[in-house]
Amino acid sequence: EPKHLDPAEAALLVALPQSPERRRPDLHADHAAQARELVIGRLLKNGAMSPLQASAAGGRIIPDRRIAMPFLAPHLTQSIDAATPGGGVVKTTLKLDLQQALESLLANEVRRTGDGADMALVAIDNRTHKVLTYVGSADFFSKAGQNDLARARRSPGSTLKPFAYGMAFDDGFIHPETLIDDEPMRFGDYAPRNFDREFQGTVTIRQALQQSLNLPAVAIVQRLGAERFSASLQNAGITLAFPKDSAGGSLSVILGGVGISLYDLTALYSGLANGGQMTLPVYLADQKSRAGMRLMNDTSAWYVTDILRGAAPPAGFVSQNITQGSRKIAFKTGTSYGFRDAWSVGYSPSYTIGVWVGHADGTPRPGQLARIAALPTLLKAFDLMPPEDSFDPRPPGNVVAVANNGQLPAKLRSFTLTPGETAVSGYGAYAANKPRILYPPNGATIDLRGRPERARDLVLKAEGGTLPLRWVVNDRPLPLMAALKRNTFWTPDGDGFVRIAVIDADGRSAAVQVRLQSN
Repeated sequence: EPKHLDPAEAALLVALPQSPERRRPDLHADHAAQARELVIGRLLKNGAMSPLQASAAGGRIIPDRRIAMPFLAPHLTQSIDAATPGGGVVKTTLKLDLQQALESLLANEVRRTGDGADMALVAIDNRTHKVLTYVGSADFFSKAGQNDLARARRSPGSTLKPFAYGMAFDDGFIHPETLIDDEPMRFGDYAPRNFDREFQGTVTIRQALQQSLNLPAVAIVQRLGAERFSASLQNAGITLAFPKDSAGGSLSVILGGVGISLYDLTALYSGLANGGQMTLPVYLADQKSRAGMRLMNDTSAWYVTDILRGAAPPAGFVSQNITQGSRKIAFKTGTSYGFRDAWSVGYSPSYTIGVWVGHADGTPRPGQLARIAALPTLLKAFDLMPPEDSFDPRPPGNVVAVANNGQLPAKLRSFTLTPGETAVSGYGAYAANKPRILYPPNGATIDLRGRPERARDLVLKAEGGTLPLRWVVNDRPLPLMAALKRNTFWTPDGDGFVRIAVIDADGRSAAVQVRLQSN
């Protein structure tokens, strides 16, 4: 604005319109400087400028390039502007260099998706509770880029599991080395399954969380109480969006059956980094952070952090923090139903970062697991964060450190649901006759080139399971007449990855993913 111009800038702007081409600063700096001196001389002569001001203005360097107008954090800027009647200067907590670096990172990362997906990112300083970076979408001017995807409520997949385990540690009925069964279970009419449709048998709590197994997590929430679990998260200050027929009492909440924003999810993980104490983040410099309800005690938070720090990075991925051990990061990923949302949230002692990847309209991205789609971006973002002075805080004094399950007190050695909580089918009886897809084989690339148009139907074959079977392709059931058979046909509608599943009359299922080529 004119009131913010210094005398040299004002004099140059007065001189330019008289001969804009001849005095263009980036092409004809000498002519621009001479014209500016004329204006300064006139101002000095008329007493509008002091000799000292004139001397300082005449010594200023002529600008040699056009500088782009600032355009950072547009989604947050719009939100602040809408909430600031009358305008004015508003100071945020965002760090300029970090905002620029992470916006640039997401712009590069989103180009690699290949399917027009978008990304959002939020970074929080755990100690001050200030938002350091806010990226609502990777490209504000893309087709759907003006949607603030950092605030959009989407299914979080498995990213809420650490909080269930933390609350269970609080209640004292499990320990990271407690054994728990990953086997087929029914909770009334609800029969959850693992993402890969397989079961691991007996595992430790540590393994169950690191491998993000579904059945143990649902069993834990069953013991905690789904309504209590949901209420604890909401009382901490975040917003959950439940389906119309549920108010938080559904066990599916732990597997993504609820809506949450990236902003709120990142805030929750920042609470984990702070020993289980939730403090709502702020993004305005004059805002005071407000403590929410404690999520869990510091010992439970330490157990969760210790487990998540042990999670394996993506295969073949190289990160400065990982290779040099310069920063210990605890992280969790989550993929929502139908591959619609990929999440990765991680924290170190100083910083928490959340990343979301997907389509703004919720279009599925078959095969895009969060470990592939979101986790690498999270780890790259941590490589850009400022160094930390401490990356290995001491555990709380009442942590129970054991070398193996046998060293635990008897009541913590294994977790079993009490009678009445659930009816558990025997693992062997349930799994013995589960359906299996014979063709196409998992991971196959099927070449349809050269086949006549009428012969492009793909045969689907299965064995086992209780009839009738139901075939589902890319989350869409096949027409009933074609679907209720062990062997059937499906007509591909294009190239790319396809997920094929078969479900028997008892709810057991099998699935494969194949790639089709026809061009």
